Parts: sequence; structure tokens; C-alpha cells
Amino acid sequence: MAMIQIKSMRIYFALLVAVTFIVEVAAPGFAQGRKMAGIGSFTNNEKIIDVTSPENDYVKLDSNGQVIDNRKGPPKPPKTVTVYEDDIGEVGAAEPVKDGELTIVATVAVPHMKKALTKVVAYPWPMKAPVRKQPVKQLPEKDKALRNMVLSTGYFNRASLDVPYPPGGWRWQYAFQKAIELSGISVPHSILEHYGWADRMIPFIKAQTKVYNAFERERAVRFNAANQEYLDLRTEIEDAAVHRGLTPVSMRKVALKSNAVGMHFAGNLKPGKWWLLATHRVPGLKYFWLLPVEIEKNGRVVLNESNAIYVEGGW
Repeated sequence: MAMIQIKSMRIYFALLVAVTFIVEVAAPGFAQGRKMAGIGSFTNNEKIIDVTSPENDYVKLDSNGQVIDNRKGPPKPPKTVTVYEDDIGEVGAAEPVKDGELTIVATVAVPHMKKALTKVVAYPWPMKAPVRKQPVKQLPEKDKALRNMVLSTGYFNRASLDVPYPPGGWRWQYAFQKAIELSGISVPHSILEHYGWADRMIPFIKAQTKVYNAFERERAVRFNAANQEYLDLRTEIEDAAVHRGLTPVSMRKVALKSNAVGMHFAGNLKPGKWWLLATHRVPGLKYFWLLPVEIEKNGRVVLNESNAIYVEGGW
């Protein structure tokens, strides 16, 4: 009798261990199997909704048991600061203004402002453009090269504004983000979908790289024209400026009431034509401006990526 009880207890414990093992091993596998079977998506009115995306904390269902798409969409890239709008009336005096002088504010407004060393000087005569260490390389326009870069950037190398040397350079990163915006096609979360997505993106990214390449060619023309003006007119204009008692003016950093984005540099200048020579250095990038301006009244001049005479580094 005692032997039968011992055997029964052994059988009971063996069954208990077996059941525990099955629950621990099979349950996760069953849950994983459900996830893989649906590839993390539900269909709602022929629209694929990725419910495994980190953008979705949970999934809501309507009265018919259909998934309600609650997503806010992918995060928007930081807005590129290339246009500055503000009230001209906020331009304050840099120093006590002398008779016949006007207050001018030069605002450096570019996307890259951290750890910046910036200098702005107004010259009453043409200046030589900065020496270009190397020509700016053109972005790819062929389908094969574009596809490889889209694959790499879209899945592995999405850069933030704090990266000194982003993959492909900043012009490529701008073109990539602009192409996504214009296409209306969000970046997929699965590597399995990424290759088809890259093929669909090629026409949009190609259009952007062509625009950016054309703009850089125009910038090179402006660069050469500035140097030619320096060679042709510097001596004549400098003599006239000295005769009027004009000298270069180093513009000093000021704060405007609006506290708007950008670095502001003010100086008091006499009416006439001036050349603003400015440099803006941040990790991985150097901006140079040589901008001729006609001074007729108090106002502001914007120095941005579009009117820079030259950009070097991770550009």
C-alpha cells in the first residue's frame, strides 16, 4: 500500500513538472507565432497599419472590431532655417549713431549653430572671396548610386543636426528629407520592405539632387564673379572710400527683443554700397559669405545657406 502511494506521488510530481515546462516554453512561441503570422500589421479599409511600431503604445478597436489608426505619423525633421522674418523696428542701435550713419543688423540663420565661431565685418570696398580648398562634389544622379545611398541613409544612417560629418554630406541629407516630404511615403520600419521603398523613392530623390547640383553650380559662378569684381574694381572703389573717410566696421553680436532663432550682429554704416564678409564655423562645417549690400535705411541682412559664397566640410 505504501509503495502504491509513493508511485502515485512520483507520477503526480512528474506531471506537474511536465505541465510547467509546456507552459513556459510553448506560450512565448505561440505569441511569437501570432506576431510573425500577421507580420505585425492589421488591415483596415485596405490600409496597412503597423501595430508593432514604437509610435503605437496600444491599438484601439472600433465597434466592428476594426483597428483605429491612432498614429501621429513619423517625426518631422528639424526645419531648415533659411529664411528669417522679423520686425525691422526691432533693430536696435549697436552704438551711438553718428550723423549720416545707419544701423544695420546681419543675422546668421543656418541650421547648424552649436559651438559656433562667427565673425561679420562690413567693408566699404570689394573683398577677395575665401580660398576654396576643393570644389564641392556633385550629388549622384544615376539610379544605381542613388538606390545604394537611399538604402544606407534610410535604414542605417539617419543623421541628426549635431553630427559633424553625416553620411553623404548635409546636401544629401537635405535632399533625402525633402524627397520623403514630397513623396508622402514614410520610411518603413522593416528591412524586408526597405528595398521596394528605395525603388519607389528614386524619382523623388533624383529630382532633388539635380536641383541641389544646379544650385551649387550657380554658387560657383557667384564665387568667380566676386573674385573678378575684386580684381577689376577694388583699387578704384577703395580709393574713393578712403577719400570719404570710410573704414571697415567689425559688427558686434547683439540680442533682439524677439529672441528669434539666429545670431545677430549690428554695426553703424554710412549710406552706400558695402560688402559683408562673414565666417561661421561649427564642428564639421565652415560657411563663408561675401555679400554686397546697398545701405539706404536701417534694416537687416540675412546670411543663410542660400546666399553663402562658399561652404566647406561635411557639405
